[in-house]
Amino acid sequence: MVGWCLREGWRALRRYPGVFVGAFFVATAIQILVALPGAGSTEERQMLLTLVALTVAGPLEAGQSWVVLKGVRGRGPRVGDLFEGFRRFGDALLAYVLTSLIVLVGFLLLVVPGVLFWLRYSVVFYALMDQRLSGREAMKESARLTKGYKGRIFLLGLALLGVNLLGAAAFLVGLLATIPFSYAAMAALYKQLKAEKGVR
Repeated sequence: MVGWCLREGWRALRRYPGVFVGAFFVATAIQILVALPGAGSTEERQMLLTLVALTVAGPLEAGQSWVVLKGVRGRGPRVGDLFEGFRRFGDALLAYVLTSLIVLVGFLLLVVPGVLFWLRYSVVFYALMDQRLSGREAMKESARLTKGYKGRIFLLGLALLGVNLLGAAAFLVGLLATIPFSYAAMAALYKQLKAEKGVR
């Protein structure tokens, strides 16, 4: 499964390099532009901008997931698909806040629970966008799809961590390719889990 996901992710990236990199660049630029005014400002203003950044993070995460999932399926993704996440604003925000908090608390406790929670919710945004689920339903669906596959997902995560470390070593420029590739590999994972669980 790990090798297949990596190959499918790479194939999708090679087929839609401009779209994948463009969507990631736009999403990153939005997050930077939201956070930038907070530099050197008052504590209250920084807190407000942090909340704004958190608010857009969920829809952007959902949008990036949708772009690469369409790419993995060969359905002609566009950079503009990134903003489809904002059509699911409330659900994407809820899923982002809940999964981030759960994983963070897990890491703060003993690290291992954090890893397990990440594995459990690793395909939540693909499920949210693909199956048009609510935030909570997407979390339940991700937990259901990943059940019994956490070992292989962990290995895939390690492989993608290595790839992104190489991207960071290339003066960070490499991340423009390795992070979209990681999203695509995880989209391929979601596609495979759906097939194996018999979900249409």
